[in-house]
Amino acid sequence: MILKTNIIFLIAFIALVPMPFNYVLSAQAQERVENARILSAVRSWVYGRYDSSEQVERDIENKISENLQHRLMHQVFALVDVPFLNGVVIYQQSSIDGSDDPDWVIRRGLLQYFVSPETGMVHQRELSFKDEEEMVNIHLDTHKLDGLTIEDLTWTENCDFKLKMEPSGDAIYGPMDFGPCRIFNDGVGKFMIAEDYVRITPDEFWFLGRYVDEDGNVMWGTESNEPNKMKRISVID
Repeated sequence: MILKTNIIFLIAFIALVPMPFNYVLSAQAQERVENARILSAVRSWVYGRYDSSEQVERDIENKISENLQHRLMHQVFALVDVPFLNGVVIYQQSSIDGSDDPDWVIRRGLLQYFVSPETGMVHQRELSFKDEEEMVNIHLDTHKLDGLTIEDLTWTENCDFKLKMEPSGDAIYGPMDFGPCRIFNDGVGKFMIAEDYVRITPDEFWFLGRYVDEDGNVMWGTESNEPNKMKRISVID
């Protein structure tokens, strides 16, 4: 009787063992599908010329207080091929007036969207060119990237966005972990903590873009909790 009971117990135990393993496989499969959807969406959605003029004009019309206003932004996004970077790579460039005049360009770099082996999620990482002056208007001449190596780029550790797809499939969103992403502000002589997240749709690119001190006081960006909302206004000629 004891032997029979032990055999029944062993059979029941073996039957239960595969369930957690199958569950893990199923979760990993779902994660791979979601990551593929996110990368495909980024490749299809993030391109062209964007600006935040609609939001800025609304702030002005509503007489929003200065600390809650959003600044006017002009941005270019262009899909580029950088063989040594995996995932999807987007060239980004900001200018004061929306033109391609190098004298008015104030920022340029790469956005890399890739699956992180540490988190298993799609990350958005911003990379900067060490020789920034030469790397301008890449969207008009992608051959400027020829010969680029990883040694020509720099980025800040712990400043990735971790992305998910909204259940509707109409948007990608995700925060930057609050705390570890810090940038030293030379003007005030202390570190700023990034408080940021993004939301990307087929024709819009939103981000909070705020930096605070240890007490939560805003050092850069708007105090409004509404993100900066850039909309595509045209494609690149």
